Amino acid sequence: MSDVIESEQPKCKHGTLISLANIMHLEDRDLRIVELTIRCAICEEVFRFLGAPTGLSMTSPTVDVPGTTLHIPIVPGERSIEDIRAGAIKFKV
Repeated sequence: MSDVIESEQPKCKHGTLISLANIMHLEDRDLRIVELTIRCAICEEVFRFLGAPTGLSMTSPTVDVPGTTLHIPIVPGERSIEDIRAGAIKFKV
């Protein structure tokens, strides 16, 4: 007989997800950074983003240290990435 006790609750399949977007506006650069988080609506487990480097960048997507918040820099349509790179500040962990 096994000493391991199985949970009586079935494992959540995360069938319904909720996204939360917060937008920061850096007025001196006319730049906005979208902070995006995703969680399960049923069990509230927070999802992690894969593939983006940890830190904060004004020119490319990054994640926070646990990987649960994706930071996405955005600009109005008439702006170019070169405009932002001219005064870019980056932070890496």
